[in-house]
Amino acid sequence: MVLLTHAGYGQREREILLYFWDERDGPEWSGWWITTDFRGNNEYILSNKAHDDSPAAPPVGSWRSVHVEDVQLKRKLQIGFTALSDGTIVANGPDASLPIFPDGKMQIVFSELAFQPVERFHGKPAYRAVARAAARRRWSLSPEVLHMAGGVMVGALVTSAAFWLSARARR
Repeated sequence: MVLLTHAGYGQREREILLYFWDERDGPEWSGWWITTDFRGNNEYILSNKAHDDSPAAPPVGSWRSVHVEDVQLKRKLQIGFTALSDGTIVANGPDASLPIFPDGKMQIVFSELAFQPVERFHGKPAYRAVARAAARRRWSLSPEVLHMAGGVMVGALVTSAAFWLSARARR
């Protein structure tokens, strides 16, 4: 279960599911959905009309959330998903770490979640969200971390060299 914050209600555990829905209910319902249940899409968090069998296929920005775009952000949501080598799906894009309130009550931060494969739902792919700390982590350095670490190292080298040169000039 994923712990979600609810405005005015504190915190409670609630499942978040990512699944593909085929065209059995018409093309407007077909595609990928992130929702709090399998019973219906009336409580969906994000949707994508892609007909690809992978939630990682659509580019960043193609996932939609009407409440978030129209009420909270007042702009298009910039989020996407990436498939890791173990089959886990993680969020990416500029808004992945942004706390969003898809229904005005429930807060979710996609960068804190990992979607792990579960049994197939009506023959189509399905994933269940878990806290990212609970998911098997792969330790790797992002380009941003490497850039920051490189900047710190260069700064330390420049400072050391300047100190050494000034000490040498004083002799």
